[in-house]
Amino acid sequence: ERLGRLQAEHLEDADAAVASYRAVLERDPRNRRALEALRRLHAARNEGEALAGVLRRLIPLQEDARGVKAVRLELAETLAAAGRREEAVENGKRVLDLEPHDLPQLQRVELLFRDLNAWPEVIRTMELQAPLLAADEELVVDLWRGVARLWEEQLQRREGAAAALEKILERRLDEEAFDRLRAIYRDVADWRRYAQVTERF
Repeated sequence: ERLGRLQAEHLEDADAAVASYRAVLERDPRNRRALEALRRLHAARNEGEALAGVLRRLIPLQEDARGVKAVRLELAETLAAAGRREEAVENGKRVLDLEPHDLPQLQRVELLFRDLNAWPEVIRTMELQAPLLAADEELVVDLWRGVARLWEEQLQRREGAAAALEKILERRLDEEAFDRLRAIYRDVADWRRYAQVTERF
């Protein structure tokens, strides 16, 4: 392990350093320091397949959910860059399955899913951001507007858009949300909900 570190940091012989760390892992497959070193080396050299393999081995060695989420998100991004969309989406979804959530990480996951055109997952990620933005009404309202647009424009599911617009009206009387929501209920001939929304504004 010390030899690998010297080769990587002082001799700049990355190939030899990789070989040294792999030799360490042959003796001790769960050696976290060797895996972390390989993680840095493969990332620096843009070796996506090798990096993904190292990240998979690091996941069970994490001490808590935050560590697991961070490594799995890096794995998802690595797989996306390698063109392995389905695996990237699956790993991104598994990041969302673990709590606690924080806003910067959720925003990274959202960007990942947007790049992959994984629209249901984008919406789920945005919905998870809403409680973390609760103190800022404008940000929350803008978020739900964005969710409504995705339901309509990407998934062509107006009932999903309606649910998002209802979230806005739960917080405040909003003319834009009101008009869009009435238009949806009118177009689908849901006159009961149309009347309910009209009575609230």
